[in-house]
Amino acid sequence: MNAQLQNKKVVCFGTSPGQRKQYFLQEAAVKGGVEFTILKFPGETYLVDYPFRTIEVSWDNLEKDLKCLTRETFDSAITYDEMHVLNLSNCADYLKLKRKPLSSEVAIRCRDKREMKKTFFEHQIPTAEFGFWSEKSELERIVSDMGLCGKDYVLKPALGAASVGVLHVHSDETVKQALIKFDELCHEGAKKVEYGPILEPPFIVERYIDRFGIPVELAVDGYITDSSVVVIMVSEKVDMVRSGPFLENKYITPPLSDFVTKDLQKIEDTARRAIKSLGINESVFHLEMRYDNDDLKVLEVGSRPGGGLISESCEITKGVNLREQHLCLSLGLKPQFPVNRNNSTCFGTVYYQDDFDVDNLGQAIELLTRVNAFYELQTDPRSRKHVLHDWLVAFGVTDCDPKTSYRKFYHTQEEIHQVLHHG
Repeated sequence: MNAQLQNKKVVCFGTSPGQRKQYFLQEAAVKGGVEFTILKFPGETYLVDYPFRTIEVSWDNLEKDLKCLTRETFDSAITYDEMHVLNLSNCADYLKLKRKPLSSEVAIRCRDKREMKKTFFEHQIPTAEFGFWSEKSELERIVSDMGLCGKDYVLKPALGAASVGVLHVHSDETVKQALIKFDELCHEGAKKVEYGPILEPPFIVERYIDRFGIPVELAVDGYITDSSVVVIMVSEKVDMVRSGPFLENKYITPPLSDFVTKDLQKIEDTARRAIKSLGINESVFHLEMRYDNDDLKVLEVGSRPGGGLISESCEITKGVNLREQHLCLSLGLKPQFPVNRNNSTCFGTVYYQDDFDVDNLGQAIELLTRVNAFYELQTDPRSRKHVLHDWLVAFGVTDCDPKTSYRKFYHTQEEIHQVLHHG
């Protein structure tokens, strides 16, 4: 932990979903000496014992809720949650901060996918063709105007997060059928209080893209400081046909496929252009990119560390803790430079199946411990109704190269399934 974090006063927007993120904040407070003030929003849960001040806040009256802080001065404010990017930028208007967060204009471009798409178009950043719609008639017209009749396309909320509401419409489906499915996805997502407001029109329609019939997606993670973009790692999302086109499941770092390895310079250059076009600075970023046959198209960018076990993978392969770098950058501290550790990680998620016995999860964790896996356990195993949210455990393995780590991951996953099936 960076010694310069000692006695820094930081406001953190949201409790950071996931145990590992919360453990990091706990460690930054206990070992790093950071004096956190955590803003806890409705629906958020503490998964660890927090040794710092918490303020209960609401979505609708945030400025009023924070009046108790207006007499204090903080070194910075951060968030690790996509849902709070705009809240964070707006806080500069009513909190005393020594270092300002992203401006409202930049935050909107990072959070609202409509503004992001328009920015990419204006700066000639390659992205899939898109349009915006609110009513059924608008969607029918745009699908026709974009030449998507009888082709695959994607519908998504402009302010969506965690793939909530994202629908892959297939070529044999009518617009009417697509709208029914999309509406069902949005209603399902809106059951969580934090997702309700973001699942409202206008929405985005964009051309579905893949690499000669097979979806190939990449994640690019790094940071930008003094307007200089540092790409730390490129990961390949594998077996997306098996896991669902928008289910972020298995990541390999470095990439597994030879064609991705050959394109690494192009991938990094495209990522740098996209980051700079949005105006992000002094922040960690997580960028997602897809192949469009032999071309590369940027999907979206987050101005925070990536989710899942990306930070763990980055620390194992490049020696950089993305969560710590995000905190340091918000405070104006010098970030850590990546070092190639000449190894590979493969991580993914085990999802609930009807014949799993959840009581056997303890045995699965014992297995992961024996193989030195890094993992995160679902703390609330009651949700069993939607494939995007019924995960049980995310885990990753480390080995000497991508092919070996890939095989090791699947071998471990098979053993976990056997334990959950039979004990």
